[in-house]
Amino acid sequence: MSIVLVRGSGPVSYTDSSGRQWVIPLSALRFDDGSIDATRWTDLATLATDDQSAVTGWLNYLAEISSLKPGSLPKEPAMIIKAADPGAAGNTIQVTFSNITPDPSAPDDRDLTTFTVTITETNTYERLSIDSEAPNYFATVLGMGTDDNPGTRPGLVHVQDSSIPTTGAVLPAANSTILHLAIDGASKAFKAVNALDPTLARAFILEAKKSGNAGTLTTFTISTVNEENGTFNLEAVWTCEIESITPRGLPDALNEDNNASYEILVEAPDTGFDVPVAGTILLRGGEDRQAAKVSSVTVPTG
Repeated sequence: MSIVLVRGSGPVSYTDSSGRQWVIPLSALRFDDGSIDATRWTDLATLATDDQSAVTGWLNYLAEISSLKPGSLPKEPAMIIKAADPGAAGNTIQVTFSNITPDPSAPDDRDLTTFTVTITETNTYERLSIDSEAPNYFATVLGMGTDDNPGTRPGLVHVQDSSIPTTGAVLPAANSTILHLAIDGASKAFKAVNALDPTLARAFILEAKKSGNAGTLTTFTISTVNEENGTFNLEAVWTCEIESITPRGLPDALNEDNNASYEILVEAPDTGFDVPVAGTILLRGGEDRQAAKVSSVTVPTG
């Protein structure tokens, strides 16, 4: 049996029969005797049987047209990445490795090879409601960052406690531009969200998930404000890029970087740190439960 890695231009997208879009990282795929094996993609088992067959067919079609190609034999992992915070939101963290450059004076010394890491987390919430009795009430879903109200889908931002008008929640205004959270004498970055009604000072205040200047790298956009239904959509994004990292410089370059460590932590595999394969990988395995699990991913060697 010949099992090798899969090469391609980036992750593979697939839209299932319900219209949901999935992203399949190349690191989860293998060529097994000429056919694509996707069983390492953990989300495969959650799909309907017909969709599982369709995914396999789609991947093998991409192989037939050479969009996916055989790579090398699996190598020892380059590093293990874990989300800094437990919970399902960690499953939306993407880590991209690029600009992998050997040292011109010692091209065979992998410890001197440099690379760039880009970390991005994206949280998308659709049809959040201002009805406090609704299950999709925005303060219930996002939470308030407290033990009493951690949120049913906690992520990058939560509603600042006591920022909702005492007369009841009101719709926010749609943002045509992305708003950056900004620290103003507080331990957590925050931003007041304008109300749809211009006579009101604000709709509510959004706050970064935890303290630290790295919270200012969070941006959010409000869209699809529906006055009739009292709902709106919210997308929050956090991203950071760190350049000129070497395996020798790990884990300090990420774990001791105040920005990177806001989102991820890296650990060395048994064989030590190595140069990662270029491309984008997704963290997986995080869960929102009483004992929330941390998302993580093992990065293949390049």
